[in-house]
Amino acid sequence: MRKRIGYINATALTVAALLFGFAALTSTPAALLQTARNMFATVGVSIAIAPNPYNTVARQLADKEAQLNQREAQVSAQEQAVSNSQSSRDTFGFYSLCMSAVLLVLVGINFYLDARRRSSTTSPNYSVDLR
Repeated sequence: MRKRIGYINATALTVAALLFGFAALTSTPAALLQTARNMFATVGVSIAIAPNPYNTVARQLADKEAQLNQREAQVSAQEQAVSNSQSSRDTFGFYSLCMSAVLLVLVGINFYLDARRRSSTTSPNYSVDLR
């Protein structure tokens, strides 16, 4: 039996070597390349797996990432709008501070002038005579 398997192997090897030699001697590389292109062009392979929770995770993550990127763009636009309005609030706050300082100075001047007026006039006598 082993002898027969050895003859079969030797015969198969000889046939393969003869076919290889024939192909190498009769065909040019360009012809082999064209034959391979024709073969690959006509052969199409399609493999599909039924959707399940495990093989749809990547698509779900991609969808979630797209949603998050859209929300991030919206938040960035809102932040830009808030920063623009914040600068106008800062300007308003500066003007408010300046007006408060002016009012404080005016109140201080008013107290000073009242004190000076009181000291320049004679104070009335509020004593009570109990005789």
